[in-house]
Amino acid sequence: MIEPSSINKKEFSLALKGYNRKEVRDFLETVTSSYKKLWIENQKLTEKVKILQEKLKVYQLKDKDIDNLISIARENANKIVEEGQEKADFIIKQAEIKANRIVEEGKKKFEQIKKEVDKLCSQKKNLITRLKNLLDSQMEILKFYEEETPSSSNNRKTTSFFSLSPLPSSDEFKKIVFEDE
Repeated sequence: MIEPSSINKKEFSLALKGYNRKEVRDFLETVTSSYKKLWIENQKLTEKVKILQEKLKVYQLKDKDIDNLISIARENANKIVEEGQEKADFIIKQAEIKANRIVEEGKKKFEQIKKEVDKLCSQKKNLITRLKNLLDSQMEILKFYEEETPSSSNNRKTTSFFSLSPLPSSDEFKKIVFEDE
């Protein structure tokens, strides 16, 4: 590349019918001045390009770092999502196990209550049957005493109705009512 000073210092040989020296010298000065400006601007631009290339390298390194960070962040996000899903699955499984246990306990309690209700119904049925039997026997006794003729009642000692009836005592009544239990 030609430097601006070498343009201005250039000497040409003289020839017959050559160019006007002053015009050539003026033209060379104009060219040198323009070339010098271009030369300086080129130097500045070359420096700028170097600086920008250095910055570009820094930005490229930062870009690689950013890409790496993005990759790491994605991996971490995926891990977090996977761990969260695993935890959620575990919690759901535990809840299902607990719910199944509660349902089973409920079924057992239901069966126990059902058995107790059946037992109470059976006891009620037995009690009603015994009471009916007791009442039937008492009705039979009442009928017997009602049908008795007045002459036969004169032969008997005077006694109250309750002393003649075969009513059970409270202990005997409990034994009759609850003996199947």
